[in-house]
Amino acid sequence: MKPSMLSYTKLILEKVSFSKELYEREYRKALNRLSSHEARLLEQWARRRRQQLVPVAATH
Repeated sequence: MKPSMLSYTKLILEKVSFSKELYEREYRKALNRLSSHEARLLEQWARRRRQQLVPVAATH
């Protein structure tokens, strides 16, 4: 089965996540290429991913 463009885009973004500039460039390109529905799904995925990566400050 052929992977969807959305799945492929997520894979690419995972692979370039070492560079903020490259990630942002690929993310913007993807938003232009994907359908509006897929773009919304990608935005939600990216938001959840950022929340998982940002360390929560410990409260004391």
